[in-house]
Amino acid sequence: MDTLAHEFNITLNNLQLAVKRWGESSSKPILALHGWLDNAGTFDRLAPLLKDFQIFAVDMPGHGLSSHWPQGMSYHSIDAVGIVSQLVRHWNWEKVTLLGHSMGASIASLYAGAFPEKVDRLVLIEGLGPLAAPASEVPHRLRRSIQQYAELSLKKLPIYSSVEEAIELRRRVSMMSIGAATPIVTRGLKEVVGGFTWRTDPRLKMESPYRMTEEQVCECLKQITCQVLWIRANQGMNLDPFMASHRQQSVKELNVFRLDGNHHVHLENPNRVAEAITPFLLNQTFNV
Repeated sequence: MDTLAHEFNITLNNLQLAVKRWGESSSKPILALHGWLDNAGTFDRLAPLLKDFQIFAVDMPGHGLSSHWPQGMSYHSIDAVGIVSQLVRHWNWEKVTLLGHSMGASIASLYAGAFPEKVDRLVLIEGLGPLAAPASEVPHRLRRSIQQYAELSLKKLPIYSSVEEAIELRRRVSMMSIGAATPIVTRGLKEVVGGFTWRTDPRLKMESPYRMTEEQVCECLKQITCQVLWIRANQGMNLDPFMASHRQQSVKELNVFRLDGNHHVHLENPNRVAEAITPFLLNQTFNV
C-alpha cells in the first residue's frame, strides 16, 4: 500500500472539509476521527500500517485545514455527530467502520449509538463516550460559556518564531515525543506576520455550553450493536472518573486492550496499536 496519503477536499453544507486518504479504493473504508485540537495528521503513523483497509481521516470543522463553523456558533460533540452522518451519506456507505481517538472516540461512540445499523466495527482509542456532567452543573456551565464567548474578541492568538518552537510547546504540553507531535503541529499551523500561529478555531477552547449527563451517555452506549475495541494507554488520560465501569457494562460487545503509552499512543507506538486493530477488524483472534 502507498504509505503516502492522498489529500483532497469535500463540501458539506458550505463547509470545506480536508481529507487524507490511505489505501486502495477497493478496500473496506474506515472513517478516522481525530482528537480535540488535533487534526487528520494524528493518523499519519497508524494509517499506513492498516494495510487491508482504506482510511479516510477528516479534519473536523475548526481543525486542521477544514473550515470553521460560521460566526455565532459554538462547538459541541453532538454537532460533530451530524458531520459524521453527512460524511457517511456523502460517500454512500451502507456500513462503515469508525476509528476514533479521544474526542473522535467520543463522537464515534455517539454516532454508533444513534445509528447502530450504519456501523459494523468501532475502534476507540482513549475514549468511550463524551465527558459527562451532572444536571446540576448546567446553569453554571452555560453561564461560563456565554461569558467566555463574549470575551473571545479580546484574546490574541499566540505567534511562534518557528515551526520548531510550536512543536516543542505542543510536545511539552501533551507529553509527546517530537516525532509524534510533528504531524499534528505542522498540519495545524499557518504562517502570519512575525511567524506562525494555529489554524485551529479559538472557539474550540471555549467552555462547552452543554454536556450530556452520565445517564444520557450510557443510554447511547447501550444502543451500540457492533463489536467494539477500546484501546487504553496505561500512562494516558485518567479516564476512570469519567468512564467508570458502568460505561463498560453499557456496551454489549466490548473488548478492552491495554498497553503502555501516553494519550497519543497511536502516534508513539503505532505498530502495537495496529497489531490490536487489524485482527479485530478481520475477525481474527487477538489478545485483549
